[in-house]
Amino acid sequence: MTESAPDQTPTNAASATAGTGSYRTRVIFGVILGIIVIGIITGIVLIVHELNAGMTIPQLLSSYGYWLILGWTLLEGETIVIIAGVAAAAGHMELWLIILVAWIGSYISDQIYFTIGRKFGPYLLQRFPWAQKPVDRAGRLLLKYDVWFILTFRFIYGVRNVTPPALAIAGVSHKRFAMLNFVAAGLWANSFAFAGYLFGQAFKELVEDAHMYFGYVILFMFALAVFWAFYHTIRGIVHRRRAYRAERRAAAEKAGP
Repeated sequence: MTESAPDQTPTNAASATAGTGSYRTRVIFGVILGIIVIGIITGIVLIVHELNAGMTIPQLLSSYGYWLILGWTLLEGETIVIIAGVAAAAGHMELWLIILVAWIGSYISDQIYFTIGRKFGPYLLQRFPWAQKPVDRAGRLLLKYDVWFILTFRFIYGVRNVTPPALAIAGVSHKRFAMLNFVAAGLWANSFAFAGYLFGQAFKELVEDAHMYFGYVILFMFALAVFWAFYHTIRGIVHRRRAYRAERRAAAEKAGP
C-alpha cells in the first residue's frame, strides 16, 4: 500500500511559513503604531485639559515637559530638545535633566530600531521598497567612515531613522552598536540641549523683559515643530508612494506585454 502524499509540498510549506511570519510582523507593527497613536492623543488631551484648567505654560513644562521629551525622542527628537533648552534658559526646566532624559530616550529608540532591523529587516525592505535607497546610503557611509558614522548619524538628514536597522542588516553586532550608540546619544542630547539653551540666553540678552515672552516663544516653537513634523511626514509618504508607483510602471513597461 502506497503512502499518502503529504498535505503540503516543501515549497508550499515555506510559503505558508513566510506568510505566517509576515502576518505576525504586521500585527506587531500594528500594535506598536496603535500604542504610539494612543499616546499622542492622550498627551494632547491632557495638555489641553491642563491649559483649560488654568495651568500656565511654565507650570505645564515643569510638570510634563520631561515626559514629553522622553516620548518625542523615542520617535525623532531634536526639535523638542532645542525647545526644552530654551525653557531651561528661562528657568522653567533643568538643563541637566533635559540632557539625561533626551539621552535615555534617544538611546532606547535606536536600540529598538536596531532590533527591529535585525529581526524584520528583509521583510521591511520587501514591504517598503522605498527604504532601500536610504538603507543603501547608510551602508555606504558605514563602509567609508565606520565608527565615526555610527557616532554621528543622528546629525545627518535623510538617514537618521533608517540607520539603526540598516546597521543591523549590515551585520553590526548588538554589543558594538549598543556601546557606540550610548556615546552617540549623549553627544546628540548635549548638542541640541545646549543649542536651545544658548539661544534662550541670547534671547534674554537681546530682548528687554524677555521673561514675559518666553512662554509665547516656547509655545510658538512647539506649534511650529508639530506642524513641521506633520507636514514632513505627509510629504514623505506622498513622495515615496509616487516614486514607488513610478518604479513599478517603469518595470512593467520594461518587461513588456
